Amino acid sequence: MEDLGYAVRNQRAGSNLRIDDAAALCTVSSDLFSRLENAKPVTVDKLFKVLNGLGLRMLIVASAKIPELENALDSTQAHDAQR
Repeated sequence: MEDLGYAVRNQRAGSNLRIDDAAALCTVSSDLFSRLENAKPVTVDKLFKVLNGLGLRMLIVASAKIPELENALDSTQAHDAQR
């Protein structure tokens, strides 16, 4: 949950949104938004409202595929850095 909260906070901050503005955009309370950013439990439906409102998506993959996906992401980031 901590990584998820960190991703939400980074997306919000990168969009120059205050918590109350981001919460309004996602149609959730400021309290819920703060709880999510601080790795506190929230319901799945509220989580998806926040992710959708911020333009984020969650990807669920089999554990065995994680190294393959991480390598692909590393390759993409290295390619982008060379540009």
